[in-house]
Amino acid sequence: LPGHGRSDLPSCTTIDNFANAVAAFIQSFSKPIIAVGHSMGGGIVQSIGLKQLSNVVGLVLIGTSARLPVGKAILDNALENPEVAIDFLARYAWSDSAHDEMRALTRQVLAEVPPTILHGDFSACNQFDLTGQLSIITVPTLVISGAEDKMTLAKYGRFLANELPNAEYHCLEGVGHYIMLEQPAEVAEVMERFLKKVCSK
Repeated sequence: LPGHGRSDLPSCTTIDNFANAVAAFIQSFSKPIIAVGHSMGGGIVQSIGLKQLSNVVGLVLIGTSARLPVGKAILDNALENPEVAIDFLARYAWSDSAHDEMRALTRQVLAEVPPTILHGDFSACNQFDLTGQLSIITVPTLVISGAEDKMTLAKYGRFLANELPNAEYHCLEGVGHYIMLEQPAEVAEVMERFLKKVCSK
């Protein structure tokens, strides 16, 4: 993503701007694409779905929702006291049964993100709202939620799947927000079934 990892591009201020950058990359391929996104990435993938790109044949949305509100305290701390926001994520992004090493890894990884980027991402999420546009996304879509997700509640994933015209919903028990890290095999199995179904059409 622009502004993230090894990207030389400046970061974006909205989810749609991120989606434009990813859409440009997707359109550089001639083969069919199934776009996958988690959390904020799920918002980006929904926005890509709105663009109805000819080579996007499916979407996978993990731990995400049609809205991604962020509390004011988190937004403020992300810039002024990032360790407070990071600690919140480390504590609440995992299920109660997750190992402490996973929480420590969250703190380590997020501590490497510049506060301006962290705040920018939270701000972009806070502005995101596709609740009135979901009917436009007609490609086959898989929505996966974690039953113990405290950040994006499973009921919002179910709402998302219900509002999308061509979606199926799976809620995995015993996992929090980082669904694919807590239950990688289960997520891979659900995704594989979906991919086979989409690719067989």
